[in-house]
Amino acid sequence: MRKHSKERCRRGKKNRRRFAQPHPVPSVSLSVMARAEISIYPFRESEAPPAHPQAALEEFRGTGLDMEITLFGLIATGQPDQLLGALQPALTAALAHGASKAILSIELQS
Repeated sequence: MRKHSKERCRRGKKNRRRFAQPHPVPSVSLSVMARAEISIYPFRESEAPPAHPQAALEEFRGTGLDMEITLFGLIATGQPDQLLGALQPALTAALAHGASKAILSIELQS
């Protein structure tokens, strides 16, 4: 039984090496626009947006992205590199201000 365990371990190491190779990141044409929909939880019904989506929105301001506040979160549209660069600070701010979860969907539009 011990010999079988060692063989299994060796196979596992081999498989890890095979999948450890980094994948190349495809480049995106500048004529393509990107649209990100961000749902920020928990939802709270009130007149003004809660602190967590408001914090994300504040991080997006000044980035040059087109912004829209929706009932469940935010929609940002702009150049892919610009949008991707703005997402991390915005999501970090939302989590720091009480968000328990954020769901992100990115769509490329030509």
